[in-house]
Amino acid sequence: MAPRLQAVLGPTNTGKTHYAIERMLSYRSGVIGLPLRLLAREVYDKIVAIRGPSVVALVTGEERIVPERTQYWVCTVEAMPEGLGTDFVAIDEVQLCADPERGHVFTDRLLHARGQHETLFLGADTMRGAIAALVPGVSFHRRERFSELSYGGSKKISRMPPRSAIVGFSVENLYAIAELMRRQKGGVAVVMGALSPRTRNAQVALYQNGDVDYLVATDAIGMGLNLDLNHVAFSALSKFDGRRMRRLAPNELAQIAGRAGRYRSDGTFGVTGEAPGLDDESVAAITEHRFTPLKKLNWRNSRLTFGSVEALIATLEQGTDDPWLTKAREADDLVALKALAADATIRARASDGASVRRLWDVCRVPDFRGISHAEHAGLLATIYSDLHEHGRVREDWFARQVARIDKTHGDIDALSKRLAYIRTWTYVAQRKGWLADEGHWRGETRAVEDRLSDALHEALTKRFVDRRTSVLLRRLKQKEGLVAEVNDKGEVTVEGEFVGRLEGFRFRQDASASPEEAKTLRAAAVAALAPEFSLRADRFYNAPDTELDFTEQGGLMWGEHAVGKLLKGDDPLRPRVQAFVDDEAGAEVADKVTRRLQHFIDRKVAALFEPLIGIQKDETLTGLARGFGFRLVEALGIIPREQVAREVKELDQDARALLRKHGVRFGQFTIFMPALLKPAPTRLRLVLWSLMQGLDEFPEAPPPGLVTIPVAEGVSAEVYTLSGYRPAGARAIRIDMLERLADQLRSQDSRGGFEANPDMLSITGMTLEQFADLMQGLGYKADRGERPKTGGAEHAKGAPGNSEVEAHPRAPLQPEPHPGEAGTSEVEAIPEADGAGHSKHLHIDHLAGPGFSSVEAQPDADDDAEDEPHPGAAGISEAETNAAPGGEPEVFFTFTWGGLQKPRGGNGPRRGKGGAAPKGGRPRGKGPKGPGGGKPKAYEARPPKKEKPIDPDNPFAAALKGLRDKS
Repeated sequence: MAPRLQAVLGPTNTGKTHYAIERMLSYRSGVIGLPLRLLAREVYDKIVAIRGPSVVALVTGEERIVPERTQYWVCTVEAMPEGLGTDFVAIDEVQLCADPERGHVFTDRLLHARGQHETLFLGADTMRGAIAALVPGVSFHRRERFSELSYGGSKKISRMPPRSAIVGFSVENLYAIAELMRRQKGGVAVVMGALSPRTRNAQVALYQNGDVDYLVATDAIGMGLNLDLNHVAFSALSKFDGRRMRRLAPNELAQIAGRAGRYRSDGTFGVTGEAPGLDDESVAAITEHRFTPLKKLNWRNSRLTFGSVEALIATLEQGTDDPWLTKAREADDLVALKALAADATIRARASDGASVRRLWDVCRVPDFRGISHAEHAGLLATIYSDLHEHGRVREDWFARQVARIDKTHGDIDALSKRLAYIRTWTYVAQRKGWLADEGHWRGETRAVEDRLSDALHEALTKRFVDRRTSVLLRRLKQKEGLVAEVNDKGEVTVEGEFVGRLEGFRFRQDASASPEEAKTLRAAAVAALAPEFSLRADRFYNAPDTELDFTEQGGLMWGEHAVGKLLKGDDPLRPRVQAFVDDEAGAEVADKVTRRLQHFIDRKVAALFEPLIGIQKDETLTGLARGFGFRLVEALGIIPREQVAREVKELDQDARALLRKHGVRFGQFTIFMPALLKPAPTRLRLVLWSLMQGLDEFPEAPPPGLVTIPVAEGVSAEVYTLSGYRPAGARAIRIDMLERLADQLRSQDSRGGFEANPDMLSITGMTLEQFADLMQGLGYKADRGERPKTGGAEHAKGAPGNSEVEAHPRAPLQPEPHPGEAGTSEVEAIPEADGAGHSKHLHIDHLAGPGFSSVEAQPDADDDAEDEPHPGAAGISEAETNAAPGGEPEVFFTFTWGGLQKPRGGNGPRRGKGGAAPKGGRPRGKGPKGPGGGKPKAYEARPPKKEKPIDPDNPFAAALKGLRDKS
C-alpha cells in the first residue's frame, strides 16, 4: 500500500495542529516539524501528558531530550532528523516555504520528508497550487474556521478591551507599549520569539491565569501559539525582514489576527497607536480568508558536495529550473562559510570531505547574538580550529564563555543579551562529539539558560506588571471574598498587597497607581474595608473626648486623622459638624460618626464657655443686664469698652453685680470674662467667630503665656480682641495685663507728666523704649529726654528713668498666670476711644515667630520690695547730683495725656456726683500741680522725704498700710 500524502489546509483556528497530533499518535512512531522552538515545546508537553516522557523526544537547535525508547519526535523544522524511517511525518505551517530567510528549509522538507505510512502537510490554503505541483499524489482537505473573525477598526490603547494582544515588530516598540499598558491597564505579559521557552511559558501563564488581561507580542503568536484572545491589535503594519522594511501582506496579517477568537469564540482584530487603518480590500481578504496563492517557493540545493570548500559553495549556490521554485537569497550559514573560506588557515585545514563537512556543520551555528558577520565568523573560526586541532572544543575556553554569561543581575536588555549568548553555547553543547563531556555541558548550559530565563521573566514582570493589581483583579473576577488588614499605621493591605491608607473614615489609596490601577485598587479596597469601617465607627463612637480635638482651622481630629470639620450654626455657640466619611462606608457609619462629633463639640463648647452659657440660662437676668449679657455672648466674651460705652453707663450697680456673678469684669479698656482668656477658650473663640464670618482661612491664636505680641500689618483689631489682646503701637498687650497697667496709671499725674516706674515695666515685660511706644498707642505723649547717669546702688536698682527693665528686682522669667486666677481691682471709669478700625483679615500665626522680642509676663517684685519707697518717686535724690564725670547720659521719658482720644476713668476727667465729668474733658492727675499750672512738674535735685516705716507689731498696721497705699 502506497504511503498516504495529505495536505490539510485552511485559516487559523481550524484545529490543524491538534489533528496532526492525533494522527501521529495513531501510529507507533512519528516526527512532527514545527516552525518555532516555543511551539515545539508546547506540542512536546501535550504529547508527554498523553504518552509519558519515556517515548517522546524534543529536538531543537538548543534543546535535545531524546529518551532511549523514543517513538515520537517533536522538532523544529530545521532540527528534524533525517533517515529515521518513522511511520508518520508532519510539517506544520508549510506556507513558510515562501519565507525569505527560512523558506528553503521548509521547501526541502516539503519535497523530501516522508513517513512510511503517512505524510501530512499543514498550512494556509495559499499553498494548494504549489503542493499540487510539487508533491504528486497528494490529497487535499480544507478545514473551516471554528469561529468568525471581524474587523474592529482603530482603538486607543486606553480603550483596549480585556483579553487583547497588541502586536509589534520591534523590541523597542513592544517595550514602549508594554510600559504604557502597565500605567493604564495594570500590566501586560510579553511574548517574543527571542524568549526562551521557559520565559515565554512563564509570561503566557501570567496572561492565561488572569494575572494580566493584556498581551504584547511579536508575530511569534501567529505561529500556532494557542492563547485565549478576544482581540488582536496591530501597532504597526510594516516590519524589517532582515534586509528592508516592508508592509505585511494580507495573508501575513491574517496569520496573526487569526489568533483572536479561539475555538468557538468569535474574535476581532484592528489597529492601534500610530498604525494606519486597514483598507477594505485587506479587511475582506482577512475576514473571508481569501488570499493570493503562492507562485514561488524559496529553494536551496540540499544535495551537497563536500569534496572541497569551493565545491560545497558551488552546490549551495546552484540554481533550479522548476517554475515553482526560486533560488533563496544568501543565508547566514553560507555567508559564514564564505568568510571562513577566505581565511587561508581554515581553507588549508578543510582539505578533505570530513573536514569540509565539519566546517559546514560549524557554519550552521545560528547567530543568536545578532552581532556582525565578521564577529560571528571569528567565533566560528575558533570553534572549527579547536575541533580540527583537538577533536573537541577546548573545555577551559568553553567554560570561560559560559561563566561570563552566568549572571542574573541587570536590566531586561542585559538579561536578554545574555540569554541570546547562552543559546549559542547551548547549541554548541547539543552537537554530538563537539565537547568531551557532552552530558555535563548540556546540563550546565541548560541550567544557565533556565536561571537567565527566570531572571528575565522576573524583570519583565517587575517592569511591565503591577503584581498588586493583577492579584486583586483575579480575586475580584473569581468573586472571592477579599481579606483586608489595617495595621497600627493605618496601612491597608488586601490579600497581602498594599493598597493605601485608612485615614479616619476615608480611604487614601496608593498614589503611585495608574488611573486604571486606581479603579481596581478602590474596588478591591471598598469590597474588603466594609467590615473595617463598621468596627472603626463603633470604636470612634465609644472613644473618650480626650481622643478628639479641634484644629484652629475648624477641623475635627481623632488622634492624628481628620474625621470632620465645623460648620456655621444658627447660634455662635452651637456650630454644626460635617463628618469625613467615604460614601462606600455607608449611611449608618456616616450617621454614627456625625452624632459622635456633634456630641464632642457641644460638650467642648459647654466646658470652655461655661460662663457664657450660664448667662444664657440665667433667668434672673432681666432688662438691661440680660440685654448686655446677650451682647457679651454674641461677642464671645470680649468687648472693647468704647464699643459699649453707652450700654455700660446705663447699667446700674445691681445689674453689674448680677453680671459679675458670671465672671464679667468691667475693665477700663475692655469688658471681658477672665476665664475665657485662657488658651483653650481663645482657640475655640477664634474658630467660632471665623465660622460665623464665613472665612475660608481662620486666624490662629498667639502662643500662650505672652504678655505682648507684635502687631502684624493687615490684621484687624477685632482679631486681636478675640485673641485677648489690644493693639497699642507696634505691639499688642494682653487685655488683662492692660487693666493691671491701667491700675498703675490711675495713680499718676497724666496732666503734669510722669515717668514709668519699675512696676509698669514689670507688668508689660518691656524695655523703656518699647513701653514708650505702647503708651503712645494708648493715647499718651512720650517726651524723650536725657540726663547724667547717677551713681549709687539705689538709683541703679529701680530708678524710674532707667532704660533697662532688669534694673527692677523681680523673680525669674515665667508665664503669667492665666487671667481670672488672681483678679485686680475693677475700674468703672470708661475711657473713650476713637474706635477700632477693621482692616483686612489675615493670619497672625507669625506674631510670636523666632527672634521676636515678646517677653512673658513677669510677677511683681517680692512683697518686701513693696514696703520700700521707690527712689525718685517724688523727686531725684541727692545722690543723682554726684554723676560720674564723662558718663553715658541716661534716657528717660515723660508721659502726658496726648488728647488723641477722650479717656474716661483714672486717666480721664474726675467724675463729679452722679458720675458726671467736669467740663473741659482734660485729664487731671491726682498729684499736685507743678509750677505754671498745667505745665509738667519741675524736679529738684534734693532727696525725697523719707516716710516713717510702719511698726509691724502695731495692731492697726494693716489699716495704716492700706491708707498709705490709697494715698
